[in-house]
Amino acid sequence: LQIRLSNARQMQVPVRDTFFLVNFDSLSRTDSVRRKTVRPQYESITAKVIKNSISGANNWLIINRGSSDGVQADMAVISPEGIVGIVRHVSPNFSMVMSVLHQNAKISVSLPQQKNAFGSLTWEGGNPREMTLRYIPQHFVVKDNEPVVTSGYSLMFPLGHPVGRVKGVPKADPENPYFLEIKV
Repeated sequence: LQIRLSNARQMQVPVRDTFFLVNFDSLSRTDSVRRKTVRPQYESITAKVIKNSISGANNWLIINRGSSDGVQADMAVISPEGIVGIVRHVSPNFSMVMSVLHQNAKISVSLPQQKNAFGSLTWEGGNPREMTLRYIPQHFVVKDNEPVVTSGYSLMFPLGHPVGRVKGVPKADPENPYFLEIKV
């Protein structure tokens, strides 16, 4: 159902050399744009995790679906609770997934209660239930327990899929003082 909603909410409308997102509901059934549009297509393939690690700095999962099931490299892996990882290696019957608990995983996310607040979510090791959101400018007033969702700026994850919630009060990023460091 979430995949159907992701596909139905927005359409890419070609206008000259660019694409604009238009709400599908705003177009009439007879609108010529509706017949000529390209919609992002997300497909759901159910899988079971057969091996998982969470104790290392770079964690991986193995799922019981592979190329014979339609799985390809760079596909997103999500669960009802949130994002899981990104498929990196595929065999005919199994796939290796880079977990979001991998130090090279960077997920494009947004704060839906803040207009145009987009950043990059990474895991810095340690607590597997806590990640760090960076590159949110300091002028945003981010509150504790505010939701964090996928931004849709990556072709892997659908727009608006839940990721987590802001934990505590954000502070200035020690690496870049113009941005916030937010625990999620």
